[in-house]
Amino acid sequence: MLLVEDGTIDLDDPAYKWLGDRYWFPQLPNANLIRVRHLLSHSAGLDDYPGTVIFNRKMIWRTLRHGSAYFDPEELISFVSSRKGLFAPGEGFSYTDAGYLVLGRLIEAATGRSYYDLLQERILEPLELDSVRPQDTSVLPDIAIGYMGGGRALKKDGRMKFDPRSEWTGGGLVTNPTMLVEFVAALAEGRIVRPESLAQMLDGGWRDPEQPDWHYGFGMFVAADQRAFSHGGLWPGYRTRVMHDFDSGITIAVQTNRDGRIDMAAVVRRIAAAIE
Repeated sequence: MLLVEDGTIDLDDPAYKWLGDRYWFPQLPNANLIRVRHLLSHSAGLDDYPGTVIFNRKMIWRTLRHGSAYFDPEELISFVSSRKGLFAPGEGFSYTDAGYLVLGRLIEAATGRSYYDLLQERILEPLELDSVRPQDTSVLPDIAIGYMGGGRALKKDGRMKFDPRSEWTGGGLVTNPTMLVEFVAALAEGRIVRPESLAQMLDGGWRDPEQPDWHYGFGMFVAADQRAFSHGGLWPGYRTRVMHDFDSGITIAVQTNRDGRIDMAAVVRRIAAAIE
């Protein structure tokens, strides 16, 4: 949205304007119909790679052979390229990390800059979010040990089965609840993007008539009355949830270092109720 404010990109730009020369882009379903707003709101109709047989096979093979599995963005995108589109762009919602990897490549193509460099320069440094770090190394220093099914998500040498570098613009950041609260509060208070940009983020996306209570805007799950927005995150051994309520002005973030069946949204709601 900062790049939209700059005039670098437009929400209605077709993705092929920036990515049409990439060998992998024409292979995406409905590639010529996908626009920036569709990628932002997970409404491009793209599937996601974790559910594909080929990804799971390669994940297991690389983990057994190397101890950790790394995939570059183009390879992860390729796992959904051959799959039929879930719906026409703009006609549905399906959360897809692969779609955000496409968006990451679009950002870099439009700016000629590294995504992580832009993030550091335009958001992390101005807001002094000094405990947020990119997942750009195989071993992430100084993080809590995560637990999967009772076992450690970290090997003794600090590596994970799924190399954290692979996540990139699908969510490749190390953070903590304090940093999440500071970032989301700044976003809600107009200290990152302009109020009119935030309004577009809240209002954007596709509405499911069978789910009238919420929709996915641009990078956030939005309540029907747009008085609150939230997002969750997961990584093997870790869970995260953050929520902002406009009426109270309260932002709440919670994290856990286990991957059991934890209703993180319910935890946030209980904290909010206790505060009220």
